[in-house]
Amino acid sequence: MTLAVYFANRFNRLLAPTFEFCFIDDDEQIAFIAQNFPEDVNAAFARLQIGAAKADYWRVLTLIKKGGVYLDIDANLASPLEWTLRDNSSELFIIDRKGLITNSFLATVPENPIFHRIADQIRQNIADPEQSDVFHMTGPGAVWQVLEDCSYNSCSYRSVSHKGQFNNPTLQYPDKGRGKWWQEQNERDIQK
Repeated sequence: MTLAVYFANRFNRLLAPTFEFCFIDDDEQIAFIAQNFPEDVNAAFARLQIGAAKADYWRVLTLIKKGGVYLDIDANLASPLEWTLRDNSSELFIIDRKGLITNSFLATVPENPIFHRIADQIRQNIADPEQSDVFHMTGPGAVWQVLEDCSYNSCSYRSVSHKGQFNNPTLQYPDKGRGKWWQEQNERDIQK
């Protein structure tokens, strides 16, 4: 963990003292999915070879089984998490600066039907040979496909979570320079 990511993590812990924070590696992702999901989900996940695409799919699958809050490692909370989640909604999506739903922050109860639909959409997108970018295959684009025809709870990022306030791609990924998933998908296939 870089110093910038460490600082964001410590800040988030201050704003969510009653929450457990979990970090896992690639092997733990694979084991979790194998233990909790059928073979078609495991096979779809195994086809992904860009880390951001794997993280997109994994976060939705984990939230289906465990519920809770997902927060990107380069994001920080804007207010205490207990304040954000106090209305007892079954899910919460945030609207970013551009007025669009993002998947950098997701909150839900376990087994939420909306998240099951998002996971199914991602699996379908992985199977679709026309899908050619991470954003639409596994990222916010997949979430939008589901949310356009269902009701859900959302609020502005301003009161919940900000991206990159404490770090930037160079500080977050010192081993990759300024490279991120959108550049990686131009250099190699998203899927095996």
